[in-house]
Amino acid sequence: MVVSNLTFGEMQDFINDRQAMFKESKKNMKILRSSIRNRDSEEGLATITFHLDWSQRLAYLFPIGSEASITNESDASDAIWSDFEGFKSLSDDYFKKSLSLKTALETENFVSAKDSFLLMTRTCKTCHEKFRN
Repeated sequence: MVVSNLTFGEMQDFINDRQAMFKESKKNMKILRSSIRNRDSEEGLATITFHLDWSQRLAYLFPIGSEASITNESDASDAIWSDFEGFKSLSDDYFKKSLSLKTALETENFVSAKDSFLLMTRTCKTCHEKFRN
């Protein structure tokens, strides 16, 4: 049994915040893909800032007590909390891949940007496969 100091309202706030961030991330991924395809570094740089910030906040939005249950709409797998170091490692990798993409966009190296984008999205996919219900 998981014991948490969070109230139900606080737990729901964490869940709502991370769900909103995941939706924003999905939307921003489409914008990033388009900006790389269109060789628009300005739009890409404006968008990658979200991913750099999100990747650093990600692990903090999963406190004990915010697991998926029948009373909330979280897709978070219990594996997040049973292997939090693994979850944090993938979150750190997401940050590193986002930073590589930012560097590629800053130098307008769109071949590298495409490769970095694919690596970043692969990190997301790996995390979802392992830590999402």
